[in-house]
Amino acid sequence: MRKAIALLLILISACLGVWLGQQRFRMPEFAGPTLHIAFIDVPGGESALIQTPDGRSALVDAGRADDGPAVVTFLRRHGVTRLDLLLLTRRHPDHIGGVPYLLESVPVDHVVDCGCSYSSEPEQRALREIFARRIPYKTARAGQVFHLGNPGAATSAAISVLLPEKPLTGTAALANNKSVVTRVSFGGVSALLLSDIGPEEEARLIASDADLSCDVVKVSGNASSKCTSNELLRLTKPAYAVITVKPRTAAHKRFDREIAPRMEASGVSMARTDEYGAVIVATDGRHIRVSGER
Repeated sequence: MRKAIALLLILISACLGVWLGQQRFRMPEFAGPTLHIAFIDVPGGESALIQTPDGRSALVDAGRADDGPAVVTFLRRHGVTRLDLLLLTRRHPDHIGGVPYLLESVPVDHVVDCGCSYSSEPEQRALREIFARRIPYKTARAGQVFHLGNPGAATSAAISVLLPEKPLTGTAALANNKSVVTRVSFGGVSALLLSDIGPEEEARLIASDADLSCDVVKVSGNASSKCTSNELLRLTKPAYAVITVKPRTAAHKRFDREIAPRMEASGVSMARTDEYGAVIVATDGRHIRVSGER
């Protein structure tokens, strides 16, 4: 009998361990209005969905052309039938390529774009779709604030542009280091979205007067060993870091080898799309829940 009880306890402990492993970052649902930021698992590119409690929504980037159907499927699965805002942080194919498919499937009220050209075919196709549909369009610059909902309302979120500092033109080399950096705020909680900034732009961000404190940081897809520096972590003080992982590359090997240990040393919990699928950040403006769809 004792052996049976001991075996049962071992089995229960094993099952509990598996369950706890599957519940990493998970917490009970919030009772009040909740903002969701979902970092979509599109292996070829970058895309994130912001949803307010009253149904307003913004999409940050749309992945590669091949990612368009996956992005639209994700939006529909989460009840999005219209986007208040489409923010394109770069005109690189892994950020802008999915735009034509997206616009064929989901109406968009406004587009905000980095304004720095790569002169690539995916970029040209995306811009043709935007302008052909006469969607109101702005070039991003530091200081802009876009509100999802009525400013000041308990259900409203603010998207503040921190970089670039002015409208840009120029070559691909310039564009590569001129991503749009934003800070999403809801109540007392904020998320810093670093797009693909490189070391030079990170240095400009650190030197700026912008409030960089955040609870969640979306790590730069650049994954340079010089990015997400100790100084940036000291200024931002995130509790969580989200990493959108493309197929295994030298950049992400550098991330594993050099950047991840810095975040671990700073006490930052990491959630990766290659491990969790879509990473979803939920907040009621005071607390945070981070979970994965996989």
